[in-house]
Amino acid sequence: MAFQRFIGRRALPHTVYSDNAKTFQTANLELTEVWHALSCSKTHQFLAQNGVTWKFLAPRAALWGGWWERMVGTTKRCLRKVLGQSSLTKEQLNTTLISIEAAVNSRDIT
Repeated sequence: MAFQRFIGRRALPHTVYSDNAKTFQTANLELTEVWHALSCSKTHQFLAQNGVTWKFLAPRAALWGGWWERMVGTTKRCLRKVLGQSSLTKEQLNTTLISIEAAVNSRDIT
């Protein structure tokens, strides 16, 4: 569902990059199992037709993902400034995150 929301906002990516953390490796194994379990489903057909691939950074090369880690840090900093010690409902948090997403994405890339 998170991937569907991402596609709804940003369009379908051709390649998904992630670091080599154990959680991503485990998720990759689980997605592979799900892929085989859904071999006749619409989900399988959709992903196969659109050719989405998942690439991992080289092991022990954390600096290769520095550009997206910087964006994570920017988003966290914005959240801390906006929220402080506030407690929000799920809908309020979602609205706040979307506003921060719009602000971060409106900046020049370089």
